[in-house]
Amino acid sequence: MKKCFKKGKLFEEQLGKIKSHKAVLHLKSYAKPQVVAAGRVPFALKKSVEVYFKRLEAPGVIEKLNPATTAIKWAAQTVNHPMPTFEELKAKIARGREFMVIDLKDAYLQMEVMEQCRRYLIIATPVGYFRFVRLPFGVSASPSFSNDAWMSSCKGLTALIHS
Repeated sequence: MKKCFKKGKLFEEQLGKIKSHKAVLHLKSYAKPQVVAAGRVPFALKKSVEVYFKRLEAPGVIEKLNPATTAIKWAAQTVNHPMPTFEELKAKIARGREFMVIDLKDAYLQMEVMEQCRRYLIIATPVGYFRFVRLPFGVSASPSFSNDAWMSSCKGLTALIHS
């Protein structure tokens, strides 16, 4: 456990980045491109919406686009990642003495998407068009990519429980 605490960047507030994995989206055969217009934002909230997208753009989660292209977030094929049962989890921690919880807030946003797949992750917003550089929430394959990356990153740790 001491090894984790020596890595100062692990516990910083800013968004991290998984360097060992990149998400590759494989589309279902019937996927068809479609563009959905951005929803209207009340004038009083427009500044807040702009600030929100700038907050995502600053660490490289999204990047602004000039041309309007298409997005197919729902059509990504999922890869099943096996999740342990409650009994398996109980057996793993039965003799444990030290426990640690890692908050994986924005975990998907820590994984970069391969360049050739980013064209599928374009969103229309009241501020303009953006494409995701990192894996967004709402993509059907995001949980599988995230679980696979975190499990392989934690190989070798004893009594690891990932949920």
